[in-house]
Amino acid sequence: MRVVDIDLPIALEELKTERIPWGPIGETVFKRTYSQNKEDGTKEIWPETTIRAIEGNLALVDKKFIEPDEREKLIRLLFPFGILPGGRHLNASGMKGRQFLFNCHASGWDNAEPWAHFTFLFDALMQGGGVGANYSNRYLEKLPPIQRQIDIHIVCKEDHPDLHEFHALLCPVTKGDRKAHSDAFLVPDSREGWVEAVERLMMMAWADSDELGPEQRFVIDVSDIRRRGSPLKTSGGIACGPGPLVKMLSNLVKQLNSCFGRQLTSLDAMTIDHIQADCVVAGGKRRSSRMSVKNWLDADIFEFINCKRTDGAHWTTNISVEIDKKFREAYDNFGSPDHDHAKAVMRAIVLGMRTNGEPGFWDIDLSRVGEREPELMYCPNPCGEICLHMWENCNLGHINMEFFASKPPTQMMEAYRLMTRWLIRATNGDIPNKRQRAVVNKNRRISVGFLGLHGYLALQGVRYSEAWKDERVKKTLRQAANVVDREAEYYSVAMGQPIPVKNTGLAPTGSVAPMAGTSTSGQTIEFPYCKRRVRYANGDAELISKIKEGHIHYPDDDAQNTTIVEYWCENPLISKVKVNGGDPDIVEGQGEVSVENYLQTQAMLQEQYVNNAISFTIPLSEKNTPTEDEMEKSIVAVLGRVKGCTMFPDRSRKNAPFEALTREQFEKYEGRKEIMQVEQECKGGCPT
Repeated sequence: MRVVDIDLPIALEELKTERIPWGPIGETVFKRTYSQNKEDGTKEIWPETTIRAIEGNLALVDKKFIEPDEREKLIRLLFPFGILPGGRHLNASGMKGRQFLFNCHASGWDNAEPWAHFTFLFDALMQGGGVGANYSNRYLEKLPPIQRQIDIHIVCKEDHPDLHEFHALLCPVTKGDRKAHSDAFLVPDSREGWVEAVERLMMMAWADSDELGPEQRFVIDVSDIRRRGSPLKTSGGIACGPGPLVKMLSNLVKQLNSCFGRQLTSLDAMTIDHIQADCVVAGGKRRSSRMSVKNWLDADIFEFINCKRTDGAHWTTNISVEIDKKFREAYDNFGSPDHDHAKAVMRAIVLGMRTNGEPGFWDIDLSRVGEREPELMYCPNPCGEICLHMWENCNLGHINMEFFASKPPTQMMEAYRLMTRWLIRATNGDIPNKRQRAVVNKNRRISVGFLGLHGYLALQGVRYSEAWKDERVKKTLRQAANVVDREAEYYSVAMGQPIPVKNTGLAPTGSVAPMAGTSTSGQTIEFPYCKRRVRYANGDAELISKIKEGHIHYPDDDAQNTTIVEYWCENPLISKVKVNGGDPDIVEGQGEVSVENYLQTQAMLQEQYVNNAISFTIPLSEKNTPTEDEMEKSIVAVLGRVKGCTMFPDRSRKNAPFEALTREQFEKYEGRKEIMQVEQECKGGCPT
């Protein structure tokens, strides 16, 4: 489909003079998350980020593979938020030496090099990505046992400014005197240096040379790691000092030594990965999001399901039970030998969802459909929108459907076509890991998704809870999927690259949607109307100004010298519907949509548009939470139609940051009112 009817932009020099259609918190999100440092020390403004990201993407292919007006079209679409590539592209595209464009990765297993899983995971987390992994017994039981116990010795120069942070962990014999250790590994002050430290440690644990003996000393010198607070020129961040690395290596040794002489269990491996993720969080790098899946037939599946019932060694990961066709058949077949087990697993999943939102489930057999090598399907990414092979990555981009609600349909379809081309070019981005490069070269997997579905529906006069039955909506989604598929094949063949194994998906979009002020992904808005409570320190100048403006305020009983200010807020979608002449009551909040309608909506999106998967968290509120039996029945009704399912309970608490209001409550309120958007993050924390 060769549609070219999007107006060309004005001269680029004039772009800075155009009004940016920020959402209510859009500019704040942009400055916090995507604005990069320039060579002159100042920060980018949005027009500069727009041009940098587009030019960086176009530079990934030969000019002959770029349409004459493609650059201008992309600018005219990206600048007003008609399209939004994944946050990683906004962060890294066009950045010299750091075009790490991929949000998430799958850390696989190598029986010959068991440490590869852990070093790959740590490296990906250090780059700011999220990591999924499959910890099913069929993988872990093939790994060799831990061969060596390790005696770790930490040394550091005496005048290192951060020595006090880890002084208690220094070598007890020499008190950390580096001169006494000629065999020390001096950790380079770089991401690669930290990863090498982990690799050396892991390789030593699995070393099978008889010359080493049953115990091996590992001496590591952290003297060259820059002090906490130093600037990181390449990534634009701030150094965390050697403390988090020292703590991580010490904890890794304890965990590995506890497994001496045996194979790792699933929870052993998950604990090792958690220790590394915790280090990345402690270093202030990212949120360190992970996904852990495990097969429903594993003997220790209930230990896995319950591993997050209390805070502990697995808070850095989301967990999901891997189900398959056999599970579906066993659940439905009372005569199956696995029927009772399947029923017990499903009930445990339901109870977990109702308690703390975990686990979800992931259907590996449904995820294999349409794959060129279905036997290589391995795991979902941390938020569940992509199902990956070992070592593979995500490659995300989004169309703002709300942006096109009042425009000719051909314009939206052109946006889908252009985002397809963007992501195919992105498969040529920087991939330092050879394992990952090989998988990407083969699969070229992309995920063209969308945000603003709820806004699009409302402005089209469609209630969210009824969209899954609306033939007009289904037709639009099928048309978009066809545009993506055709362009993916056309463009890939033209460049001599493999056609992407799959092309469409739905990511959370929680950090890009606020820039446009629209609803995230395929989800509802959180609240049409709400109280937003913000805490200020007493004496804060901003607090004083808010009090003078007449906002309700009162002391925070749970925090000294703190005042809570209430903002009565209307979601921007309500205002847009009013301006469009629509009924604002058509806009449903999260708690107003039933679990059954959420699941049917997810199934419709999977069937009509998505061939990868969908990140789709169903909120459980006091209004929409069914009984355990009803919830289980609704989930079973969509088995075989959705690739995954996640639910998350809303826990009411005193002075919560947000409290839903009815339209009547909001309209009767005579105080100051605001237009506000809630920044929705993936439950568990997705990388941007």
